[in-house]
Amino acid sequence: MAKEPTELGYAFNVWDAKRLMAHLEQATGIRVTERTFLNILAEQDYVYRRPKHTLDPLQDKAVKARAEATLEELKKKLNAPRSNFSLWTKRH
Repeated sequence: MAKEPTELGYAFNVWDAKRLMAHLEQATGIRVTERTFLNILAEQDYVYRRPKHTLDPLQDKAVKARAEATLEELKKKLNAPRSNFSLWTKRH
């Protein structure tokens, strides 16, 4: 569907097969079984994918960049060679 459900006045923002079937039936008056509808979608090369939710729009880009840089520095420190020197010794 070329339009988001909310643009058409629906309270949801993601199309699924049943919602899209109901909308098209209401708009055209044509009713088909779910299997037929899914076959038509497949023939038209439509595929269903779950939306990927991300917090990117809510994040401060500068703060995120600094956090990523800090994380990279910490990773480098973890991979640094470790000393074999030990403060523990045997008592004589």
